[in-house]
Amino acid sequence: MNSITPTAFMQSLVAVEQQLQAMSDVLIAGDAVGFEVHCGALQSLMADLSHAYRAVPPEAAANRILKNRLRVLGQRVALQREGMARRAAAVDRELQVILPSQQVSTYGRPVGGYGQNGRTVGRFTSMHA
Repeated sequence: MNSITPTAFMQSLVAVEQQLQAMSDVLIAGDAVGFEVHCGALQSLMADLSHAYRAVPPEAAANRILKNRLRVLGQRVALQREGMARRAAAVDRELQVILPSQQVSTYGRPVGGYGQNGRTVGRFTSMHA
């Protein structure tokens, strides 16, 4: 296996940044299939980036510009996650309009905690220990 240089790390970093931008565009467009494809590609690119980072010399890893780019990358991933959650909530609301959930019981009347409407079945006349 060949040695990964900082140049390879920077190429991996640029590829991840481009993939995140493509995912953002697909998420905005609402293309679920395209988003799934981009998610798989991003996962692979992130694994490559992680592997490449291990080969970066400590003095290069301490570079303020590189740290800033990695911090921004982390923020963009968090924004993607938030965007996916918002999109999922919007889809759930749309589904509730198209297919409203039923509020009635499927098999007869709703039942209370321990029997029909909370009524007791018998009466205790005495208590023995």
